[in-house]
Parts: sequence; C-alpha cells; structure tokens
Amino acid sequence: MKRLLLIFILILSCDIFGQGFNEDKTAFSNYLKRMFNNSPFEGVKIVDDYDKQYLISLVALDKSKY
Repeated sequence: MKRLLLIFILILSCDIFGQGFNEDKTAFSNYLKRMFNNSPFEGVKIVDDYDKQYLISLVALDKSKY
C-alpha cells in the first residue's frame, strides 16, 4: 500500500507537457501558405525569419502526367 501511494505521488509531482513541440513548424507552414496565396510563385524563394533564413523551392507538376 505504501509503495502504491509513493508511486501515485511521484506521478502527480511530474510535469506533463502535451504536444507543444510542433507549434513553430505549424506557424511557419501557415505563414508560407498565406504568402503563396497572396502572391503565387514558382521556383526558389528565400524567406527570412527573425533569426533564420529558409530556402523554399516550389515546383508545379501536371496531374495528368503523374
């Protein structure tokens, strides 16, 4: 009984975080979608973030060929 109580207390004292690891990538991909919808482009584009630069390559393919 003491062991069960100790395990229960240890579980409650741990910090639990859920699915917050991908928020930056989701925000960046939404930004790229909005940017493309405002001014569509094809080819290579450099996108500046606050502390990084990204090289985005976009190619349009014909659906009937693939």
